[in-house]
Amino acid sequence: MTDFKGMTKETCPAGCNAERCVITEMPYCAHPLMCGVQKALKTPAVLARYADACKAIGVRNIHEVPND
Repeated sequence: MTDFKGMTKETCPAGCNAERCVITEMPYCAHPLMCGVQKALKTPAVLARYADACKAIGVRNIHEVPND
């Protein structure tokens, strides 16, 4: 599981920097309340880390498909 230490609704995790977001593992931010996941980056691995990030800060995952 990805380390989201330091992540809040207003700040990125401590492991993020200008060269790497811990969610995308690329230089593109995907914080759930800042940038979100860009369409081109919606891989299963990125979406799984995004889901974990949403849980870590207690927000709804907008990419989660409800079970009907």
